[in-house]
Order: sequence, then structure tokens, then C-alpha cells
Amino acid sequence: MGLVAGQTSLVFKKTSAYAYPPACVDGEAVTYLQTNGGSPPAQVRWASGFTYWVAWGDLATLPEGE
Repeated sequence: MGLVAGQTSLVFKKTSAYAYPPACVDGEAVTYLQTNGGSPPAQVRWASGFTYWVAWGDLATLPEGE
């Protein structure tokens, strides 16, 4: 998947046991911001403006047309 910061839309779909804060709304579209060598490795932004680092396994691609 070719991720482009600020342009790639994904869905946050929690599948891990990680205890995300309530602002990390499951099933909501997020925008990919950046990655790093840490854990979790991907920073995303929700429509609310909230940003958080999440695991790749907790992200899914948006269905076509959304």
C-alpha cells in the first residue's frame, strides 16, 4: 500500500489488545500522517482532529468509493 501523508484515508479498526484512548473511535475513517521505527509505528488523524500512533494491524483500507 502506497501511503501518502495527509492524503491516504484508512479506517481505524481495532484488532489488537492495545488500550487506545476513547478518542480513537473504532470504525472511523482516519488520515495517515507519518510512520516511524517505533511501536506503534503509524500516526493517524481522526476527523475530530485528534492524532495518535496506532499499530498497522489496527488499520484497514477504505472500501472503494468512500
